[in-house]
Amino acid sequence: MKKVSKVQLKLELEGRGLVNYNGSNPHKRFVGKMMSNGKMNNNGSFAKENHYKKTIIDKDGKEKEVLVPKKVISSNLLRKMICGDENLVNADKLISISKLRTSLLSQDNTILRGYAILKDKTNLKRKSALTVSDAEQTSDTETWLETRTAEGERDDTSLFFKENCGAIEYASKIFFDIKQLQFISIDDNYDRMSLKETDVEPFIKHINGRYGDGNAKYGNWGTTHLNVIGEQGIVLSDKVVTNIVRETIKRILAVEVKRSDAYARTKGLEIALGHEGDEIDLLTKPKFVRINNIEEYDKLMQDRVIGVDFLDIEPPTIEKKEKKPKGKS
Repeated sequence: MKKVSKVQLKLELEGRGLVNYNGSNPHKRFVGKMMSNGKMNNNGSFAKENHYKKTIIDKDGKEKEVLVPKKVISSNLLRKMICGDENLVNADKLISISKLRTSLLSQDNTILRGYAILKDKTNLKRKSALTVSDAEQTSDTETWLETRTAEGERDDTSLFFKENCGAIEYASKIFFDIKQLQFISIDDNYDRMSLKETDVEPFIKHINGRYGDGNAKYGNWGTTHLNVIGEQGIVLSDKVVTNIVRETIKRILAVEVKRSDAYARTKGLEIALGHEGDEIDLLTKPKFVRINNIEEYDKLMQDRVIGVDFLDIEPPTIEKKEKKPKGKS
């Protein structure tokens, strides 16, 4: 049985109103509409958006290039909804206490999301194994500018403007790097040490205890760097990786971004699976299957495991020669 080594998702969201704003700089199309007492009022909130060039035919029948805006929900906001708040990892008290540190760094969402910790002259770094693109507008929704007033006493800043819309839909792509997910580096040779050596045993014990699995292994492995001398670290078992991916997909199916009177939530999810040695590149020719709930995902994954095989490399031995005192041959 081939292992699933690549997992790609296509997330569809639906909502009402705008959930991701991008500061107070007015878009060009709103300049001239934000007037107060005959003067331009810069007090406003506008949606985060991407712009694309599009060629249109103007009223004179000539081709004209215009910028077309598409509203987005940023990848950072989506990642926070899926993996939680990454600021928690940098909390000094949690990182300083060994048991709390091990417990936190062995959480499935922390392993997936990654982190960068600067503590006690030790840099702990872990690259995220989850790539999330901005959720970009797919519907033809048009927005308008609302004029609002702040509560309380009236002054020059009471009047403000806010971009808004009705029903809106988005789409985002999500990709799991299974090899990155499965390996926890304990080696500072490649500037990506994720865990202290003193935390190796408690980390493995914590992982094995949580998932009822005793197969997390510490050793010297051929990893994502394709190096010949290997890299020291922990390789999680296929069972642990399969569970982490399942729990993440469960959270993705329940994504709901809220902001005052606006929201965006999961409408649908499609998944494409790739196996080691497949001729088809999952990034360019994915075969998507639609899943509406975690039960349909479990049915799809029945008798399948997610993981990759790491090569166990014998670490090289380096002979150290004693330096001779100066002046002696």
